[in-house]
Amino acid sequence: MFTTRYQKGVAITELKIALTCSLLLSVVLYVAVIRPLLNLADANSIESTVYATQEAAGRYYGKDISLSRCFNPTSSLSINNLINDKFLAPDFVIGKNFQISVNYVLQNNGSWSRASQTTVTLTFPSSNELNRLAGYLDALQLSSTQLLFTQPIAFDVDWRSFNPQTGCIN
Repeated sequence: MFTTRYQKGVAITELKIALTCSLLLSVVLYVAVIRPLLNLADANSIESTVYATQEAAGRYYGKDISLSRCFNPTSSLSINNLINDKFLAPDFVIGKNFQISVNYVLQNNGSWSRASQTTVTLTFPSSNELNRLAGYLDALQLSSTQLLFTQPIAFDVDWRSFNPQTGCIN
C-alpha cells in the first residue's frame, strides 16, 4: 500500500481498506462458491436417500413375489414397511427436512396387475427449500413443494413356469 512516513492515520486507513476488501471478497466467495456447494451436497444426500428407497422397494417387491409366487403385489408398500422389514435404514428418512413416501405404479394385464415402477415423492416444508435444490435433482416437480422420482422395476421371468392368466408362477 501507499504509506508516507510522516502522515498520521495512513496505516489505519490502509487497514480499513484491507478489511473492507477482505469482507467484500468473503461475501462474494460465499455467494458464488460456498452456497452452491452446500446446495449440491444437500442434493447428493437427497439422491442417495431416493436411490436407497427405490432399491429397497425393488427388494420388497421381490420378497413379495417370492412369498406369494405371484406378480400382483400382496402387501402394501410404505416407508414404514421398508424400515420394519429392514430393507431401508431409518437414517435415510428420520431427521430429514422433507417427508418421503413410496408407492408402486401398477400395470394392468387383464385379470392381474404387476408393479411396473416405483415412485418416490418428497414433500418439502416450503417452496424456497425445494427451489434451492430442484436444479440439482433429476425429478418431476409435482407442486411448489413436491418432487417425484420414478424408477422402473425390471424382473426376469421363467416363462416356462409362468401362468399369464393368473400372473403367478406354477
